[in-house]
Amino acid sequence: AARAAEDSDRAAPPPREFQHDDDQIKRLLGEYGTGRADNATFVVEVRWGARRGALVVADPQKLRRPKCACWPHEVLAALGIGGDHPAAPWLRVTALQRAEDAFVFGPSLRADRLTPDASYEVVMADERASMLERLSEGDRDKVEAAVSRHGDPLRADRLAADFKARAQRRLKSIDRQFAAAQSKNAALRDAHAARVADDERRALAKVTAATVDGKIDHMDSLLIEASYLETSLDTERIPLF
Repeated sequence: AARAAEDSDRAAPPPREFQHDDDQIKRLLGEYGTGRADNATFVVEVRWGARRGALVVADPQKLRRPKCACWPHEVLAALGIGGDHPAAPWLRVTALQRAEDAFVFGPSLRADRLTPDASYEVVMADERASMLERLSEGDRDKVEAAVSRHGDPLRADRLAADFKARAQRRLKSIDRQFAAAQSKNAALRDAHAARVADDERRALAKVTAATVDGKIDHMDSLLIEASYLETSLDTERIPLF
């Protein structure tokens, strides 16, 4: 028994590293996004507004049926909604609809209810407006004014340029305040500058994630602006030194 225990504790040799075909991986990612496609899966198109995506689903004809289901978060990922996308926390997939047929998630959706290569409209519970309702009336007006000056439809490059310009103004404000206060706390100055740079980076990441064909949905642009208003360091309004 002691010998058996000793053998069981002995470390197994590490598995051989998988050597993938880079070209094939790139092709699959380009064609199917972040999903996985192989001989045991099929693909359906999902649509929501201007967004289109390929949803990779386990094929119940080739795998055990109980294992073959798709989930709401997989639909969002196929649409490119997740991570830095400003609407990700406020959208919930409830069903996939094809013509008159609606296939409801509860909480998942059986793969055998979907038709390979078919196209489905995504039915969403959209709670984006609730985020804006949390703002005060004055802040909502600021957000609306900041977005409306870019026109409709809103071009992503204009919104990105605006965030970059605001970051530059805020950096200059830090330098002005530092000089006016005759402060010698360079570490604090640098920390404020790093915060402004991080605010810019996060705003631009949201712009990139929300962009479809060079445009941004009006509601998504409001969410980006509201987040920037609530979380960024406005050095032009706050005494720093």
